[in-house]
Amino acid sequence: RGRFTLLSGSLDKTIQVWDTCDGTGATLWKGLRVNDLRVSQSGDTVVAVCADQRIVVLNLGYDDVTGALGLAETYQEYFEPGKVSSLYLAANGSLALLYCDDGSIYCWDVFEQKIVASFTGHRSGHFVIRPCFGGHDEAFVAAGSEDSKVYIWHRSGGTKPIAVLFGHTGTVNAVAWNPMDPQMLVSVSDDHTVVIWGKDEDDDDDDDGASSLLTALPPPPSPAAVVSSSGNPSDDSSGPPPA
Repeated sequence: RGRFTLLSGSLDKTIQVWDTCDGTGATLWKGLRVNDLRVSQSGDTVVAVCADQRIVVLNLGYDDVTGALGLAETYQEYFEPGKVSSLYLAANGSLALLYCDDGSIYCWDVFEQKIVASFTGHRSGHFVIRPCFGGHDEAFVAAGSEDSKVYIWHRSGGTKPIAVLFGHTGTVNAVAWNPMDPQMLVSVSDDHTVVIWGKDEDDDDDDDGASSLLTALPPPPSPAAVVSSSGNPSDDSSGPPPA
């Protein structure tokens, strides 16, 4: 309501709200240690992955009388496959990508409270990987991998990825699709580079976008397409998944 706010989850078992104008904060929810959280694009749903293999979904809104921002818990669900260390929420807030400590990736229906797809073929299990939805209508899932590659699947899942991108020399920790350009994907790696992936200029336009994101700009990555970290190389920054 006229101000910008930031939500944060914490090891102290709280979700805090922060006023980005004056830096003041307040506790909106308390219950479990929060490993990761996301807010829906509409701003009314918060999904958090917590300790004890819990997924917590909350409604975010303002009190009609006081105008104070608050969280109301919708449900907690025990996630049977394992502990979730990272989370990505679809733009409409209905689907979430869950990355587990054992390296498994699942698509979770937030409203139906069930797994609707899983994704295999990548190599993971030692570090936290952050997958994402993307492409036209968020029809694809992308994820980094400990074998230095980026894997892409159809959102419906499957045992094999539809594409594997080569451009890094270290673990690929996170990927992000450009929300304004479904043909642009960015990946970051422990090799201290950011690689921008885009449409192959030799490809004809297609309807589903499946072939439009398979080429680095250009291969091998050039200084124009790669942002390298400055300073001396450091140890692997991924670190193990949180205990």
